[in-house]
Amino acid sequence: MERISVPASGARSLDVWVAGPSEATPVVMHHGTPTSGLPYQPFVDEVTQRGLRWVSYSRPGYGDSSRQPGRLVADCAEDVAAILDHLNTDRFYTLGGSGGGPHALACAALLPERTIAATTVASVAPWTADGLDFLAGMGPENVEEFGAALAGQTELQPILERWADEYIDVTAEAVADSLGGLISDVDKAVLTG
Repeated sequence: MERISVPASGARSLDVWVAGPSEATPVVMHHGTPTSGLPYQPFVDEVTQRGLRWVSYSRPGYGDSSRQPGRLVADCAEDVAAILDHLNTDRFYTLGGSGGGPHALACAALLPERTIAATTVASVAPWTADGLDFLAGMGPENVEEFGAALAGQTELQPILERWADEYIDVTAEAVADSLGGLISDVDKAVLTG
């Protein structure tokens, strides 16, 4: 696994992890919220064992990626294009989990000539979708985060900073506990072995 810094527009840099053969087609992973692009090794192994190249990155303001005030989900396409250009590759697969799902879909929509396929796992839906109660069925942690996000940065930032402090030296057991009502007991067992 190699960790690199990739230049991005606006004098920013992106925190990127890469594994697998340099000539292989990349699978660009979009992390959930509020985590970073730090890879989960079993996912990396599954990708590289299939002859593909793992690429994950921290979105602006996460990990060591520079902040991008006013960023929209769609802005990720430009960042992914910068990463692909830096890696000298044209085509890619993309995958987004949870809050990363919309980012994978944005790449597919905005980089159609480069995207081979896109998928999402446990992704969020559009906030404004007709007839959707966006928060229905979400765990209390998600409801807290989305509520704070709607209230603005002044409300959201302390929550994210508190969570960042909790994740600094995290263990598998602590991750399972921190996910609270977001995941089932079966999922917690997978995380902790």
